[in-house]
Amino acid sequence: MISKMDIKELLISLKRQEENLTHLLQAAKNKQRAIVENKLQKLEEVISEEERIINGIAFQEKHRIEMLNEFIVKLNLELKRPNLSDFLAEIKPRLDPKFYDELIRIRTEIVKITGEINKINAQNKILIAQSISFIKKTITSLVDTKRNSLIDRRI
Repeated sequence: MISKMDIKELLISLKRQEENLTHLLQAAKNKQRAIVENKLQKLEEVISEEERIINGIAFQEKHRIEMLNEFIVKLNLELKRPNLSDFLAEIKPRLDPKFYDELIRIRTEIVKITGEINKINAQNKILIAQSISFIKKTITSLVDTKRNSLIDRRI
């Protein structure tokens, strides 16, 4: 049987993950601003911050999986993976509705924030690709200009 303390621990872990993801979303927005404004120093700082946040996310994810695995064993559940949605669906009848609703709310918010992060990262990927393309064209243009001027001088 899962105790209220177990569920509270899971809630705390999920809330921490929600906070981590909110910080990562803000970092992704800051990175986008740094890319657009061409602020290399700021971009380096944001990337460093992102790495720190991602480490926190990985830690919380590992902790969540460990907790779910423990719960699956305690309750003798038949789940293929320690996935929060499947776990919640399986234990809904055994949970206090207050805890269940809070778990669902946090899970929904985590999914929403993750979607926003993916959207910002996709935009950042496009911005970076455009920047690289612009740099390549600029270099090619400069190299071709130098070659043409050398040729013009010889003739």
